[in-house]
Amino acid sequence: MGGQSALFSSSYANATDHNITSAAMHHVFTHEYPAPQVPFLAFTGGLDYVAWRSMTKNFYGNPNSDVTTKGIVDRTSANHFEPEDNFQPWESYNPLVPQFTAAWFKLTIDKKQEEFGFDFHEMIFGDSNDLISNGGDGYMNTCEMLD
Repeated sequence: MGGQSALFSSSYANATDHNITSAAMHHVFTHEYPAPQVPFLAFTGGLDYVAWRSMTKNFYGNPNSDVTTKGIVDRTSANHFEPEDNFQPWESYNPLVPQFTAAWFKLTIDKKQEEFGFDFHEMIFGDSNDLISNGGDGYMNTCEMLD
């Protein structure tokens, strides 16, 4: 899925060296917790027994990161395969992960607040009931969006 590659690409000097301006990390399995240097959105879940929630929380809260625009989505029922199409004998795919990831990139890379009738800023940082942190993505252990 590439969660660790997104983490490492957005950290150290990699972001500057390769002109990376934003990142979205989906269920990162890692044993190192570098400080992202660009705005980032991190997904994890209460049922992820491959990439434990603590892995995401360790880099999200890294005190060496100066990034002020960031988010963490720790969905209670999400397992490691949340961002993938269903191929498991149980349902795991969350079709909202691509939507929220695209909205994040529209905001942080394209610098667009809205387009095509979608309000990306409201989807990520808003407070109505169908948005990322307020029930739109299900029950949360933790959901924090910092703009």
